[in-house]
Amino acid sequence: MKKGIILAIGFILGVCGPAFPMPVQWDISDGGNGHWYQVVENTDPHGVWTWNDANDFASSASHNGMQGHLATITSEAENDFVSSKAFLGSVHGGLFAKTIWLGGFQDTDATGLEDGWHWVTGETWGVTDWRSGQPDNSSHNFLAMAAGSISPGSGWYDMPDNGKFWRDINTAYIIEYEPASVPIPGSALLLVSGLCFIFRLRRI
Repeated sequence: MKKGIILAIGFILGVCGPAFPMPVQWDISDGGNGHWYQVVENTDPHGVWTWNDANDFASSASHNGMQGHLATITSEAENDFVSSKAFLGSVHGGLFAKTIWLGGFQDTDATGLEDGWHWVTGETWGVTDWRSGQPDNSSHNFLAMAAGSISPGSGWYDMPDNGKFWRDINTAYIIEYEPASVPIPGSALLLVSGLCFIFRLRRI
């Protein structure tokens, strides 16, 4: 009986829930940054995650002690990696591309379509992969990547929060995991300060 329940739950999650492939490292030996990336797909054909949903999911995820966040793209090589079919797998659409949230957002009071964009990590906004004619709407303040062959075409788009820009395309998002900078613990900082104070006293 219990086995039957477990199998039923597994079937439901497999059909209706999100797909969670294992994170993949962009290895330094391959020209990468050593960070880990995980693509998460909503397998509900009518389900659409908002950008804010995806941002909450990603920021609450962790891998090997590393905190997650929506992927931020700071080089052409990184963009090539996260948009490759080898990484995206089934999320890389065929004829109809799928919406994939990235960690970019725009100030709501930005004066230009390409102005006021930021990464969720605070990294410098520089390299972009806007599709021709994009960004195209001052009320579309969130960054999505489309991966597919023809419609609507690959590249970056500015999107509204609900992400529905082409029929009921499945929405996915990419989590990036990276080591956090390690702050000096308070006790260690006090020790250093104390040693400096003693050294100055000895010199007086």
